[in-house]
Amino acid sequence: MPLNNLDTVRDTLAGIHADLKRVPGLELAAELIETALLEIAVVERRRIARFPAAMLDARAHMRSKN
Repeated sequence: MPLNNLDTVRDTLAGIHADLKRVPGLELAAELIETALLEIAVVERRRIARFPAAMLDARAHMRSKN
């Protein structure tokens, strides 16, 4: 799944989570969504860690062209 789609999923789940926390009786659903949000955060960290820092640094890219 492209990272921008994962951002959309995360944002949607965060909104649902905030709503569910305020509804009595839906605490378990809110906890499960919170777990999903934590898993998304782990995946995002892993995906970013796979790229070398120089690849993400635009200045390094500009230096290599000169």
